[in-house]
Formats: sequence, structure tokens, C-alpha cells
Amino acid sequence: TIWFLGPKLDIDDVRYFSQPAYGDGEKIVYSMELGSTTLETYIEAFEHSKDKGLDYKTGYQEKYLPRDKWWTYNTIKGIDLRFGLVDGDPEKPYHITLGDAPVHGLMIGATGAGKSVTINDVVANLIIMYPPTELSLVMVDFKNIEFSFYSDPETHTFSRLPHARVLAGTTDGEYAVSIFKYLYDEMLKRTAVFREHNVKKLEELRLKCPDIVMPRILILIDEFQVMFQEVPPKVLSVIMERIRSLAKLARFCGAHMLFCSQSMKGTMDKDVLDQYSLRVALRCAEDVANQIFGCNKPSQIKSKVGYLYTNDMAGTDRRADLYWRAPYAPNEDLEEIIAEIN
Repeated sequence: TIWFLGPKLDIDDVRYFSQPAYGDGEKIVYSMELGSTTLETYIEAFEHSKDKGLDYKTGYQEKYLPRDKWWTYNTIKGIDLRFGLVDGDPEKPYHITLGDAPVHGLMIGATGAGKSVTINDVVANLIIMYPPTELSLVMVDFKNIEFSFYSDPETHTFSRLPHARVLAGTTDGEYAVSIFKYLYDEMLKRTAVFREHNVKKLEELRLKCPDIVMPRILILIDEFQVMFQEVPPKVLSVIMERIRSLAKLARFCGAHMLFCSQSMKGTMDKDVLDQYSLRVALRCAEDVANQIFGCNKPSQIKSKVGYLYTNDMAGTDRRADLYWRAPYAPNEDLEEIIAEIN
């Protein structure tokens, strides 16, 4: 056992003991060399602990989303996104709701900042909170890497998530057009139902007609910048128009978009970007932080992964800044959840 004690912060005033000092006559052995090694080991272990983040199963899910709460939540007012613990405080397992405001969100993170881990955390929380009658997922990965985990491992031809209407990995811009057309057509169908029941939005319909099943839809697109970088201008113009139309209708119809990327350069026009008022920022470059988050806080995150900022006012009000410690869910935890919900 290594003990180190000291009355001051000055390193020269700290004594490092190779055994605890119990009782009279017990020999106390200490050395600066031993203490230095001990402190370096402690710091390294602490940094690795921060990088790994909060353990998902024991440090988060079992405490805040225990098994008896699975599939007991509803999306009448919106979709609750859980990013972890605010300020790392166990008393602050907060969430941010995509509903009337904010409606849509953007997630930004540099390579290696933990964006994929954060997406997996969010998805894991959603599929254990909500049954498929409350939430539908449209998941598209434009680098065809991350979401393949959620498909069957042998053929990758069907989704293992009962919530998923679409689970796709593609770099085809034309396919993106078809997805947004499908979603826009779904919004038109929903508005027809609203007129039939004399309501204006999904929440009113759910309260007036509780027997009608109309889940909210989360459109989760990873590496969405590929849509804007690797498609012909004509296709890009169609994509932008589809996104613009969908963003306007979605608020009333219960569809919400969460677009994830490493950079926003050369993507959406400002009038569309402004509708994505939830901003989620992991560690990123200063210029990206200023563009998306309205300040450089995300660029100052020291840990490689495990921490992020959110602001649900499009980064325009610093009082809305929240700093989160995000859980880390290994594939084994995700596999267990997928098997259980199926």
C-alpha cells in the first residue's frame, strides 16, 4: 500500500510512505523517488479513466434506466436525448427533449473525439426507453461504417432494432434523396390525419385519440457532410430542398433530425442551419466550435473522449450551455440490450 501525505501543494512538502503509519514504534519508510513513481502512475490511471468515460451499464443504465423502466416512456411531448451526467454529477442525469423547441439538432466532433460512442449511447438509451409504438428510427451512415453494427452480422440485410424503419450505410446521394422523399411523404400523410381529427400537431392527436399509434421519428444521419461533398450539384439542390421542406413540417408532425459530422463546412445554408437549434459539440477545432456552438468551449476540452457540451439555443445564449460526462457503452453492453429488447 502506498500512502502519500502533505500539508501543502508544494511537491517538496509531500512525503510518500511505503506503508501506513499505525501506532507507536512502527517504522515509516518514504522517498521522493517512490512518491514520484506513485504520482505518475496515479495521474496516468486517472487520465485513462477520464478517456474511457463513465461505464454505461453500471455507472449509468442500471442507475437511471433500470430494467423495470424499459419501454415505459412515451413521446407525446417529444424525444428525450440522454447524453450522460451534467458536470459528471450523479444527481444530474438530465436529458434534452426534441419537441416543439428544440426541434432538430447537430452533433459535431473531431476524429477520435468520441462521436460514435456518443451516438451509440443515445441510441441505446432510446431503444430501452421507448417501445417501437412510440419511436421510429431512420438511421443513415454516409460512410457506411458505424450503423452496420445494428444490422444482422451475417448478411447485413435487415435491422436488429425493432424501432428502425430505415437502417442504411451508403455514399449514394440519390439514395439520400429517396430517404428525404419518403420522410416528406410521411409528413403529408400525417397532416391528412390531423385534418381528419381536427388537430394541428402530433401532441394534440395523441391526447385526443390515445388509441391511434403514431410514433415520433428520429432521423439520425452520421457523416451527413458526405451528402454535400460527393454528389452532383443537381442532386445536391434536390437534397437541400427536401431538407428545407422537411424541417418546416417536422415540428408539427413529430419528426426530428439529428445530423452528425466532423465539420459543417460547405453543408447546409444558414436558413436551414438555424432550424437545428440543439447543438452538441464534442472536442473539435476552434473554428468549428465557434461556428456551431458560438464560442470556443468545445475546443478547450482536454480529454480525448467522454465529455461534450450542449446548447439548445443554437449557441446564442451561454446560459444554455451544459457540460456532460458521457457514458462509454462497449459492444457487449449494446449486444445485451439488443438481445433483450428483441
